[in-house]
Amino acid sequence: MANRIIAGLMGAAIVALAAPATAQEGLDGLMSPEQQAELYCVYDMLSQTGEAASIAGVFVDPEATDADIEGADAILSDAIDECLLAYTWTDEMRGYAAAIGIHGSVIELLTANLVEGGLSEDTVQVIFDALDLLDEADMETFKSPDWLSDTRFRKRINRTLIAAGLPNDKAVLSNSLLVMESSVLTVDAIVDWLLEAGVGSQASDLLPLGQALA
Repeated sequence: MANRIIAGLMGAAIVALAAPATAQEGLDGLMSPEQQAELYCVYDMLSQTGEAASIAGVFVDPEATDADIEGADAILSDAIDECLLAYTWTDEMRGYAAAIGIHGSVIELLTANLVEGGLSEDTVQVIFDALDLLDEADMETFKSPDWLSDTRFRKRINRTLIAAGLPNDKAVLSNSLLVMESSVLTVDAIVDWLLEAGVGSQASDLLPLGQALA
């Protein structure tokens, strides 16, 4: 499920960069399979080596120790170094690829945990459908860690998730908010990477993520 979700997030970002006519005709030809492999490289390295869970676990754990963080940084650096053997990236592209790797890993871990905890994939999809209901201000809020202590914001988004079909369960809702955060940050990093790489000319309003993942 995680690969389909990440692909959907990339689709949303690509459509955001495409000229209107291109978007209407579809994504064929806008980004080659080779470019997609490059964009995904850090995330794929982490996923294929089984390290995605380690990276994600540290990112979402408020009690992660300095040693945990240093270990995750080393894993991420190794993945980036492997990618740099194949690709020539600017410092900016390296940072964006790292962000895609981190947040893709968070999405992979937490959505898998939700399914293992008893939710169906259709129910997990509700999280991404709910992103379509957020306005630009909400999206911007998710880009800053301050949202974690914004009780009013968290309660409002929780109500949106429950209304969309998620169970009113504290752990489910908490993980769902983290998935939403990482989805917003993943799309942001993909758009920035594509612009830095010269794919697309401007980042306008994103295609609603619920549509992209449907």
